[in-house]
Parts: sequence; C-alpha cells; structure tokens
Amino acid sequence: MRIFHQVFPERWLLIITSVTTILFLSILVGLVLQHVFKEGPTNFYRVQAAIIVYLIMGIIWATFYEMIYQWNPDSFEFMTQKESVDHSFSQFLYFSFVTLTTLGYGNVVPVASFAKSLVIFQGVFGMLYPVIMIARLVSLEVDHYKAGKQPPSI
Repeated sequence: MRIFHQVFPERWLLIITSVTTILFLSILVGLVLQHVFKEGPTNFYRVQAAIIVYLIMGIIWATFYEMIYQWNPDSFEFMTQKESVDHSFSQFLYFSFVTLTTLGYGNVVPVASFAKSLVIFQGVFGMLYPVIMIARLVSLEVDHYKAGKQPPSI
C-alpha cells in the first residue's frame, strides 16, 4: 500500500495504510503472545518471541505516531527540522524506540494532547512489559520444574 501511495500521493491513502499496518501487526502480536504464554518450559524460542513482540510494539507505536502526524502535522515538534509528510516514518520509528526504552532525548516532542497521551502510554508499556514478561517466563519455568518434567533450562 505504501508503494501505491507513492503513485497516488493522497493523505487518506497513507492513513488507511497505517490503520491496515496496525491491525496486521496487532494480530501478529496476539499470535506470538499465544506462543509465549502457553504452558511448558521456558526455552530460547519463547524468549525470542517475547523480544519480537517488544520490537513489533515499537513499530506499531511508530505507525500510530505517523498516522497522527498525517492527520495533524502540528501534533509533533521536531527540534532539527520539520519532516516532510512522506518521509516521516523513520523519524517516528526512532522516536518510538527512544520512548519505548524511556531514553527520551527530546529531539521529537509531542505537542497535541492525543499524541502526548499515546507517548505516556508507550512509556509506561516500555517500563512494564519487560518486567511482566520476565516474571511470566520465570513462573512458567518454575511451574514446569515443580511438575517434575525436567530441570530448569535457564
């Protein structure tokens, strides 16, 4: 759809592309989390899947930010230069992972209240996800060990 947008540069087409991307990646996150949370021992693949969910969530947030920017270009302030509407995804991907990891360099700042709310939510998600995921993976391994199936693999 992004290639189609290059041929027909309509703002509404990029917003539809963003919504479609968010829906697809959200379904992918749900499927991967099913694998992460199923019963059984914690193994390398389960840990990889949990990391992949974290990375995909960063891409989903970046897509949200790009969509907000497409809708209202004044919703974010760029300290260096104002990005063009067509080339803003890389900046929002950067901003998303800076926010997700709670680094917060400050070179991209949300201005609109809706954008600020999403940034706050992403920052909280970025802090809580690793803690909750580690606790879940450890509890799965402990439960598996208590059931007497095999010694811990971690």
